[in-house]
Amino acid sequence: MRIGGVEERTAITVGGQTYPPNARRVGYALLAKVVRDERDKPAFVICGQTSIANRAAARYLDAEFQRLKRAHGLRRRFCVLLRVIEPESYGPSVVELVRDVTTEAFTPSPADDAEATEASGTSEDEVTSA
Repeated sequence: MRIGGVEERTAITVGGQTYPPNARRVGYALLAKVVRDERDKPAFVICGQTSIANRAAARYLDAEFQRLKRAHGLRRRFCVLLRVIEPESYGPSVVELVRDVTTEAFTPSPADDAEATEASGTSEDEVTSA
């Protein structure tokens, strides 16, 4: 999963599919619950393409919390992709679930593994021979 930079106009890419923003017609946000340890309280992370998308995701969490809790439990993490419909007209009021992207969000991609290896200063050969 990847969130683009300024030059990519904050496009969200999940599982090879890109969700570009269109400020007048549609926006996207990721809503995730992260649990570090079973004893810790969960943290919710919202990452939208715009401030309206962030607000829409927060409203979605508030409105759908019980359903999300039933689907994912109290201690399991999740990540969902949300679509904000015509944010310029309706603001954060009209938001819908696009899909559950939990697997993609919490599974490192091969590119992420390579970056982590480079950042640690360990060569790929050292990792495979260890």
